[in-house]
Amino acid sequence: MENTKEALGGGYNPERASDFLEDVLKHRYSPDAENDFVRNWESKRPIEIIPKEYRHKEIEISKFRQKAIDIALNVFEKGIKLFFRPSGIEDVRKLYSVEAKNYDSRHHLTTAYNDTKLRKETAHMLKEYAGKFPIDYNFRVLDIATGTGLTLEEINKTMAKMDLFGIDFTEAMLDKGRKRMLKENNHLELSLKKGDATNFIDREEGYAKDGFYKFKPNSIDCITNIFGIGGINNSNRCFEEQLKVLKEGGISIMIDMHAPSLEEKDIHMPLGLPISPSFIQQAWEKITKPIVLKNLWGWNDPTENFYNMPLAVCFDEQKNKYFGFDLIKREVENMKWWLGLPLMPVAKEVVKKVEISKSEFLIKQSIVKNKKT
Repeated sequence: MENTKEALGGGYNPERASDFLEDVLKHRYSPDAENDFVRNWESKRPIEIIPKEYRHKEIEISKFRQKAIDIALNVFEKGIKLFFRPSGIEDVRKLYSVEAKNYDSRHHLTTAYNDTKLRKETAHMLKEYAGKFPIDYNFRVLDIATGTGLTLEEINKTMAKMDLFGIDFTEAMLDKGRKRMLKENNHLELSLKKGDATNFIDREEGYAKDGFYKFKPNSIDCITNIFGIGGINNSNRCFEEQLKVLKEGGISIMIDMHAPSLEEKDIHMPLGLPISPSFIQQAWEKITKPIVLKNLWGWNDPTENFYNMPLAVCFDEQKNKYFGFDLIKREVENMKWWLGLPLMPVAKEVVKKVEISKSEFLIKQSIVKNKKT
């Protein structure tokens, strides 16, 4: 036991999974060991993969300030219910079929047009990545949970000579996107397909018997998922499918809502208002998650997905290789919402498909199995 602790540099802290995996890559111990102390420890101690700074914490606050926060949140709640009228429909497919007609404008308004800004940022990140390939290379992009194709349109404006595909399970959303593109008459090369974000791999590309569009393994260069992962129930399965469909070295870009940073340096209040981590935290827990995400858009809290994604793994039987995601970038920002309030916390994540060792494959599987839910 003491030798194991020494090899791990003083012990394994399950809250720092990335450091732990770094130790594995340096071959400090083998997870295949018959009586592995660390693996036994993991089985008894659930792993919390979300960093401490983004979890709920108790913040001391005066009764006067709490009263002011309660009044402000009450105003926000009434305003959202008045202007956006959340349907509260729990079935995501039904909800988006109902919302398809006004989806574009409602989403722009809900995010204070930050969604357009972030889609453009995605397009520029993709352009930078695609610039590493030869000019005549047939670059293929897949947008998951594409909705009406807004992200693909921004990519198309930025880059030429790309095969752009978008999949979504709501036909009404896809129809809305197709009609808009036809009207604008300059995005006809975009291909919006009915697809399942948790099952889009097959031997041949095209529509399968289940009515959903499929792609061959190792056939896509880049995946984007912008404001969509919160509506996918089995997100871990979605990440595994992404690994399988991406070519080795391919990247996936994900942007969505995320628990806010409560660090004072990350909170920028307008009009000289006092910095209040408690206000930011309560707005997230009492307004954003239950009303905006759940009742308005049918989303679950997407935060954990940004830490689950780098843990996804797969085994390619044809190549006899193990693959996983290498985390290239992760940023969390309290973006400004209406009135300049920092009430739109967003995370941006970029991962790359890389070959991994069997040890890392097994460790990541173990972490996913034993993490807290």
